[in-house]
Amino acid sequence: MAPSHGCSAVRVKCGRRQWHLPEQRLSEESVFFRHCLRGTFRDPNDKVVELNDVDERTVGIILNWICPPKAYTRSGLLKSLQTKLSFRVLLAADRLVMDRLMTDVCEVISRQTVQLAHPSKASHLSASLGEISRLPHHLRRRCNSTLVRTIAESSVPNRVAATIEAGPLQRYIRDDPDLAFQLCRCMANRLKRRVQRK
Repeated sequence: MAPSHGCSAVRVKCGRRQWHLPEQRLSEESVFFRHCLRGTFRDPNDKVVELNDVDERTVGIILNWICPPKAYTRSGLLKSLQTKLSFRVLLAADRLVMDRLMTDVCEVISRQTVQLAHPSKASHLSASLGEISRLPHHLRRRCNSTLVRTIAESSVPNRVAATIEAGPLQRYIRDDPDLAFQLCRCMANRLKRRVQRK
């Protein structure tokens, strides 16, 4: 991943791997990188940012999201993430203060969770909801809001009911009054819009 011609390059190191990215793109997407790059470097021509508290695979996904390879789009890169890796990317995006990436990953997690709302996938759904419940409070609220929207905006009302009735999800909603309230309000607004259209 090389920066485009004429851009100031930054070397991002994590473990044994390193990437070269345009300084402008890093600064646009991450408050963390923006602050790092404002600092003084021993050699201004060799800007290096080291990330030692995030694993290499997660950093690679984040940097590919910032500067996607030509064959991919940002959303395409995230759609293929496995559920556990999605949570690692979300936590790292929070650490790097990357608001747009956090929004995109919450969307992915919500879609993955709703797709698991089937009796045959109950154990996977429980695991996914367990991961959400272990997130720091601000990230859990963000995931829950996106999850509510994903459930409520399902185009088939029967699918919404079936999703909510999935055992683990029903317990998760019941145990979180704020989430239950958000879901009710979202469904009521959706119903209101439908009535107004008629």
